[in-house]
Amino acid sequence: MWLIIKRSKSQSDINFFLSSYPNGRFKKHAELLLKQIEKQELALSNTKNDIAPLVKDISHISHMLKRNLIKNPGAEDGINFWQTNTSTYTARKQRSENDTPKSGTFYFFPGPYKGTAVANQVIDLSHITEYTKTKNLKYVIKGYMRDFEGSEKNRNGGDISQIKVEFLNNRNEVLKIVKSDEISTSDYWVEFEDEGIIPYQTAKVRFNLVSTYRWGSNNNDGYFDDLYFGLKIDQIR
Repeated sequence: MWLIIKRSKSQSDINFFLSSYPNGRFKKHAELLLKQIEKQELALSNTKNDIAPLVKDISHISHMLKRNLIKNPGAEDGINFWQTNTSTYTARKQRSENDTPKSGTFYFFPGPYKGTAVANQVIDLSHITEYTKTKNLKYVIKGYMRDFEGSEKNRNGGDISQIKVEFLNNRNEVLKIVKSDEISTSDYWVEFEDEGIIPYQTAKVRFNLVSTYRWGSNNNDGYFDDLYFGLKIDQIR
């Protein structure tokens, strides 16, 4: 009888066993097993309670899911919604076969700036901060980078393009940084994509376009186009 009860691991079965054999030799074993099962079920219950807000109140953030949260992601609206460290930053049309936009008519171009040009956009995620403890909320980052001529024409490579995404809490402390490779030898658009769990207490994201001048003309030729930052939720089982 005890072997059957032990294999079942059911609270009702164990309680039935204890009531049927109150002074049996396996009483202590049954009581210990019952406590272990209760502890496991309590832990499971707490886990479900943690994700309950996400399940019940998903309507509060549904408008933010599976869509691009970056405003003006392809420079089709100039550099509106982007902050830059140089007044030379602009949206540029194709001028030759070496600077075709990834899509649309324009792409992000730092202009004549001999240094590290940065354009950034801060994305407000304060509405989803309470959901970050669930570990079911994920980010998706995408973007395209290139330089003017690349390795086929410049043996040492051209200027450097890099996407850098910072996850910040409400005190502007950096919780996590996601960075692409430094693209410096490409005369075609190189895609960057990354996906992961939104860090706990994330309140905003700073999406940075970093272009580093190396040599050549006066122009800083680290280009960007078709940028994306979105949220998604893993299936909850």
